[in-house]
Amino acid sequence: MNEYQKKREFVANHLEPLVKAADCSVESVVYTSDSGEYVTIRYRKSSYEIKVNVGADSLAALTRDVMKKI
Repeated sequence: MNEYQKKREFVANHLEPLVKAADCSVESVVYTSDSGEYVTIRYRKSSYEIKVNVGADSLAALTRDVMKKI
């Protein structure tokens, strides 16, 4: 499993449930790596979304960066 796959799996299985538990207005948390590494946080009632740059982050740093944004 490469680094991108590890991050994608971590975000889907661990970070998304954590973010949703911390902020019930969050609809989804998704990791993408096609044009840079980002975690996108989407909110339920609006089309508002936040893109967090997580390039070169460890899983702990990725979590910290995303949690700062909610």
